[in-house]
Amino acid sequence: MILLLVCHARKEWPDDTLRLASLLSGPVEDLTAYIPDFGLELYDLHQFTDGQIKGTILSRVALLLLKHIRDRDLKQKLPGILALLKTLLTEKETGLQWLEVFIRYIVSARQEEDLSAKKLVEIAEQAISKETGEYVMTLLEKLQNEGEIKGLKEAIELGITLKFPGDIEAVMSRVNKIDDLDTLVEIIKTIKTANDISEILALLK
Repeated sequence: MILLLVCHARKEWPDDTLRLASLLSGPVEDLTAYIPDFGLELYDLHQFTDGQIKGTILSRVALLLLKHIRDRDLKQKLPGILALLKTLLTEKETGLQWLEVFIRYIVSARQEEDLSAKKLVEIAEQAISKETGEYVMTLLEKLQNEGEIKGLKEAIELGITLKFPGDIEAVMSRVNKIDDLDTLVEIIKTIKTANDISEILALLK
């Protein structure tokens, strides 16, 4: 087994932490006999130019995104990175699945004010095609909806925990199956006024 460490931190990986034991804290010396001390094969992205990053299209896109995801000029680099996906998009279903993976990563790693939905769509159109830009727009709307649903479910869980703590499992097992925003909003409103858990359970049938 070979352990591969890919570094895309804000600075280069320190040379004195290239063994597994060096990454651990606590009474490491006292537990030496029980700790496997593997060496790590370091792949520090800081030490490579973009042109030196080789491999399949997927691995290149993934590594380039990892390398530049925190860069201030990511918006300038993204068109070139996403353009690599053009070949994959000839196999439409598989290509779009990978595009979704990368867009989800970009959105999760960057703040909205830093890289807006509008800008991402423009970049996708510039790098690949107008059709791809439209797909990215639909995907971003889906992600926004997912975020709203997640937030509402968290609010429901908090409300039930505070008001009806003994019924949290019964309620959330049903709430987690709901993906309709209006229903979730109605549940939150009902939690505020409900005197009994049955009023909430009535909405979950």
